[in-house]
Amino acid sequence: GSGGEVKAPGSGEAEGSAGGRFERKDVWDMRWSTDNPELFALMEKTRMYIFRNLVPEEPVLSSAYLCSFSDLEIRAVLLDQLMKEPDERSKEYVLKFETKALRETRELLERPTLGEASSFIEANPHPRLWRLLAEVCLQKGDFPLAEKAFVHCGDYCGIQFVKRLLLLDDPKKQGAEVATYFGNFDDAEKLY
Repeated sequence: GSGGEVKAPGSGEAEGSAGGRFERKDVWDMRWSTDNPELFALMEKTRMYIFRNLVPEEPVLSSAYLCSFSDLEIRAVLLDQLMKEPDERSKEYVLKFETKALRETRELLERPTLGEASSFIEANPHPRLWRLLAEVCLQKGDFPLAEKAFVHCGDYCGIQFVKRLLLLDDPKKQGAEVATYFGNFDDAEKLY
């Protein structure tokens, strides 16, 4: 559209649209997710919206310019502030925003059991979510679920690592191998 309008043909009724059309006013920046065609982010006035299938998540107050959108994470830069203070070279002008699915997965993975997280990820599949589940499963010693998660995110090395863990008969050795996997070599040494 012209003058800050975004129009796209929609499939079905989308929130805030008429006749199955998607329309937004005062849009000044937009990025599609590079790894999920259902996701895009846009800047509308001083708010950033993330859309999944044309349905918006809660907006985030921001006037940053969108740089990239992949792995359920948006990178943006506060270009106006950077232009005012170019000598600062500060990383604080580069912002990261996570999608709702990524934030909710992190919250669910902090719970004692992983069943809810696994169900949520199955309903909202993405390689990054499966990878997060696999890593938490390794740390908690749930190797069958870790293997399933590695399969879903296509991590062949992770699958082989879990198979190797299952061949070890000692939980301490398994723990040491997991610590090594995450680069915690001091912890691994203590366990061996």
